[in-house]
This record gives sequence, C-alpha cells and structure tokens, in this order.
Amino acid sequence: MEEKVDVDCKVGCKAFTTFLKKETYIKSHYHKEIELCYAIEGQKIQRIGKELYHSKPGDLLLVNSHVHHEINTLGYNKSLVLMFEYNDLKRYCPQLDHIRFDLNKNLDSKNEIKKICQKIYDHSYEVRNSVIYHCDDDHGHHQQIKESNDFIWLKSEILKIVYNLIQYHIEECDLCHPKTIQKKKIIDDIFLYIDRHYNQRVCLEDIADSLGYSSCYISHLFKDYTGVTLFDYMNLFRMEKALAELRDTNRSIKCIAEWNGFGNYKNFQKQFLKLYHCTPSVYRNKVDIKQQ
Repeated sequence: MEEKVDVDCKVGCKAFTTFLKKETYIKSHYHKEIELCYAIEGQKIQRIGKELYHSKPGDLLLVNSHVHHEINTLGYNKSLVLMFEYNDLKRYCPQLDHIRFDLNKNLDSKNEIKKICQKIYDHSYEVRNSVIYHCDDDHGHHQQIKESNDFIWLKSEILKIVYNLIQYHIEECDLCHPKTIQKKKIIDDIFLYIDRHYNQRVCLEDIADSLGYSSCYISHLFKDYTGVTLFDYMNLFRMEKALAELRDTNRSIKCIAEWNGFGNYKNFQKQFLKLYHCTPSVYRNKVDIKQQ
C-alpha cells in the first residue's frame, strides 16, 4: 500500500515520536517522503527494500522515496521519526530524482546525525507531537507556533541533518528511467498479489501467470529488487501474519499455520524458531504473561 503522509509543503519536515506498547506489525507500504527513524527504546525487525534490520536503541535507519518497508516491533517501542517532504528537499538537492541516500557511505556523518536526532528528542517538546513550524492545538485546530529561540534551534538542527545527507550520503541512480518505472510496477504487483493470496498455496508460476511474465524473469527481477527470493519473502510475510494471530487470537497454532499458507506444521515450527528464536507455543506463553 502507499502511505499518505501529511506534510506541510511550507515546512519540509514532519517530526514526531512513535509509542507502541505491544508487539505490532505494520505491513509493507511506501510513500514519497524520505524517512529517518531513530530508535529510542525497544527493538524491532524492519525490512527496507531488500534489507532486513534488527533495530535496537541508538540505531538510525533511512527509507528512500517510494521504497517498500515494513515493521514488526518486538514489544514496547519508542522512536523519533523525521519525514522530509520530497519537493522541499529537492530545493536543496536538485538532483533528487536521480539519487538515493545511503547512511553507510560516511559513518562519521551517520553518527553525527544520530547525535542530532538524540538532541532533538531530548531538547524540544514540539518535536514530540507537532509538525515543525505548525502544530495542532488542544481542539485539533491548525495553528502557527511562535518562533521561540528553542524553535529556531530546532529548525537549525533539521537543516544540519539535511546538510549531512546531501554532503555525505548521496548515491547516484536513475529512478526515473522508463525501464526502472516499469520494473517497479511489476514489483508492486507482486507485493499486491502476495498480500491477497498469502494464505493460499501459491507458487512462483501462479504469480508469473497472473502478471503475464515468465517465472524466470519474475524470480530474477524480485531478487534483484529486494535482495531475497520470492519464496523467502512470502514465507516472511506469512510468518508475520501468523505472529500477529498468535498474539491477538486464541486459535490453535496448527490452525494459524494452515490459515497463513503453511501446509506443513513442522516446517512452520522450524521456520518460526529460526526467525524468532523460540517456538510458537513459547512465544504465545510469553505474550500471555506480559498481558496479565
């Protein structure tokens, strides 16, 4: 799905903290804005495009424009999120259509951005629940914030992050090439097909036939784009659905496995143990104890 993010074009950045009190799965989505996520408390598994991250406090992740990402928090979780409006960022970086940002291109700069994020979280109450320059009052009305010294400081810190991203983290690529757009459309269709059919017995040939391409082409394209095979991605998608049902329903583990497309119960247990380092029954018991 595409996530619509409400960002005032006069502002260019929306800053907020996320608080999740229990394990939560946010399914694959994308948006035009560039997103920075700085972990404050708790842990989560986050897939960004082709990469899978196990995020811990102090970690910093970046999601480029129109890149699919999904999140599975492992219990209580708190993060600072900065959403940079695409067209506003383009004023500072005119080549934005043809580049992406890579935080690992300069680790010193990445650490500097981390420090800025921590300062923003610690220093400014505005960043907790408001859009920079604008916020909602107690009655839900949109109002202008007076630019106090603290507020001017906040804007300057955001601009420092923008400077670091443009100066040290640009990686050239041609995202607007027609062939790139066509391939991305195919990838989106694959994600959509899996979302609609994950609980059925789906094979590579089924997906390829539905899209009108050969199995070989679909397989290679998906691996090139995401870094994982279609089979591995579909198993992960099913596993995260099963995880949510283990947490939120009283269905038997065997029924949950079958309902989410795992025909072989023993295989489900084996894959669950490999991914979450415990069996489904142990996981459910842990959740039950936390909720008591």
